[in-house]
Order: sequence, then C-alpha cells, then structure tokens
Amino acid sequence: MTPAGLQYVSLADLYAAWLRLLYAVVEMENALLNDYSIRAEQVTYDERPGATHPSLYRAQLLLQNTCPLSARLRVQGHRSGPGASCGP
Repeated sequence: MTPAGLQYVSLADLYAAWLRLLYAVVEMENALLNDYSIRAEQVTYDERPGATHPSLYRAQLLLQNTCPLSARLRVQGHRSGPGASCGP
C-alpha cells in the first residue's frame, strides 16, 4: 500500500524481494557469527580460556563488531538501538 493507494505487485517481483531479504538476513547472521567467534578464542598471550572478565583488547574487538551491523541496518532503513552509532 502506498500513499496513492493499492499497488499491483507480481508474484515474481514479490518472490525476488523475499529472496533478497532472506539473503540479507543470512549474510548478517553469518557475519555476526564470524565476528563474535572471537569470544571463544584467546586473543592475547596472557588471557585464560573461560576468564570471567574479557581483556580490554577483546572488549574493543567486540565493540567494533557492532559498528558494521549498525551501519548496515541504518542503510537499509531500519532503526538501530540507542548508543549504536559508531563514529561521527
């Protein structure tokens, strides 16, 4: 529905839009899984596996991983949460 009223959409166009959305969701999910896999790995020589507090370097890496997702959601027109901006 548009401000001008109902709009005709062919089934092929609807299917193509659905596929693009699905591919975007799977791409973001895979990127997040890849980015957050750092949580289970040792990133500095003095870290202990399973430590309760992450090192400052690990915390910085995890915070940097949220920036690309926030930017992508803003580009696609979604609203991101408060404090999700990653730069000027």
